[in-house]
Amino acid sequence: MLIDISGRQRMLTQKISKETCIIGGRHQTDGTIADLQGTVQIFEASLEALRFGMPSVGILPPPNAEISAGLNTVVTDWNTVKPMISAMLASEDLETAAHAQKYQQLNVTMSDMNAVVGLYADVARPRS
Repeated sequence: MLIDISGRQRMLTQKISKETCIIGGRHQTDGTIADLQGTVQIFEASLEALRFGMPSVGILPPPNAEISAGLNTVVTDWNTVKPMISAMLASEDLETAAHAQKYQQLNVTMSDMNAVVGLYADVARPRS
């Protein structure tokens, strides 16, 4: 389950990127802001569950310090890009350079989350 959740986190970074690109464009719909808000909430809730565990639904805390450190890196990544996303959710326009920075930072977040997925996969592999 941890591999599935952490893998989904990678996809959510790209979904956030897509939704922020749609905002303010000709393809924006009445639900685009709500979609982005929902995606951000899922991303943040899942990240917290991965970092600290959520025993009520069977999610355990990180099994080792390396995964914990990797998740902390993802949190740092997220905290870098979140103000830009929050500004968009508040209907503030971003400069073109900020859009590029947002996109790049979400890619960094996805890459760092991908490394965490690999760490979870390594822990899950049976040892011989």
